[in-house]
Amino acid sequence: MVFILGAIFFSFMHIPFQMFVHDNVSISYVIQAIPNLIETFISHFIFCFIAYKSKDITIPIALHYAYNFLGVIV
Repeated sequence: MVFILGAIFFSFMHIPFQMFVHDNVSISYVIQAIPNLIETFISHFIFCFIAYKSKDITIPIALHYAYNFLGVIV
């Protein structure tokens, strides 16, 4: 339950940043960003699960870095 709640907050925390990056501050942008919010939710949930199981936060940090790096490259 904590992973789900954290992933929800983490996803919604990305909305203002994405609005700034795309220079679009409107409710219609939030509706357009729903697939991105779902992707952020799932990735955060997976990273939290990996950190919980491995008892090490460096693995999710490295995966998050690689995820963002590939997002910029692709």
